[in-house]
Parts: sequence; structure tokens; C-alpha cells
Amino acid sequence: MKTFRKRVLNVNTFFNECFLLYKNFGDLKIAFRRKLIDSSFRERIMLAVTQVNQCRFCSFGHTHAALSTGISSNEIKEILDANFHNVPANQQLALCFAQNFAESNGIVEPEYLNRLKSYYGISKSQDILTFTRFMNFCNLCGNTLEAFLLRFKGKKIQNSIIFNEIMVVILMILLLPLLFVAGLLFK
Repeated sequence: MKTFRKRVLNVNTFFNECFLLYKNFGDLKIAFRRKLIDSSFRERIMLAVTQVNQCRFCSFGHTHAALSTGISSNEIKEILDANFHNVPANQQLALCFAQNFAESNGIVEPEYLNRLKSYYGISKSQDILTFTRFMNFCNLCGNTLEAFLLRFKGKKIQNSIIFNEIMVVILMILLLPLLFVAGLLFK
């Protein structure tokens, strides 16, 4: 039997990530509103983060969303295999940044962020970081839900305990809708 080895949230990291999401919710609204990142570029970022975290729910959803923006199924497969060679050249740095962000568990290396800013400018770089951060959180929520569901199939889950999975799933159901409403109303 294979062991589930994806990164998941525990109660503490869930609250920390929710706080960051709420704190940065205004940035998310701005990023969508100003449209410096078009939908296909945004989906490539989402897929690059998902490639690292391996969230099956996000992979499924963003594959379909990427297809609807005109990205080919071959390019999607390559991004999910961490191959960015056929991605438009002006988007490759952003995808590498997103991948690095997810691999480093959300730690932004200053030199990488500076490269991003010098290439894309401050506003576009902020939007790339915002979409990356949001997708990383969604991936970890999805992985936690998947781990919880797989326990019912007798799967062994590495680096997690069922209490955390139950609590995070309950908190996701209760808090995330409130967080989004609060973010829309107050940020």
C-alpha cells in the first residue's frame, strides 16, 4: 500500500494561512481587478504551484480552466511535469518563482522577488505573488481534504494525524466562506 506523502495543513498552519489570506485579500481583489495577469498566465501560475503540491482537486479544476483559456493539453501536461520550455518566454520566470514558492513552503527569497520585480515591475510581481500564495493555500487545503478522505480507504498518511485533518476540514467548511465574505466586504 502506498503512503500519502503530500503536504497537508494542521490546525495551526491553517489559522496562519487564513490570517495571511485575510490580510492579503485586498491584494487578491486588486490582482483580479487590474488584470495585469491574463487568465491563461494566471492558470499557468496555478498549475505550476499545483505541480509542486500535487493537489488532485486543483490539478483537475485548473486543467479544465487552463483548457478554457486556450492553453493546449500538451502544454498543461508539460507544466504539471515541471517542464516550462513551451510556456511563453515572458512567463517562465513567474512560473519558476511560483514553483520555488511552493517548494519552499511559502518562503519568499528576497533575491528571487527582486528578480521578479525587475523583470515584471512592482505591480505585476505583486499579482504573481498574490496568485501564487492563494494557490498554495488552496492546494494544501485540497491535500488535507484528500488525506482525510483516503483514511476511509485505509491509506496510511505520512506527517499528519486524523485530529488535524478532521479539524481542518471542519474549519474549512466553517471559516473559509466567512473569510471570503469578510474579505469582500472589509478589504
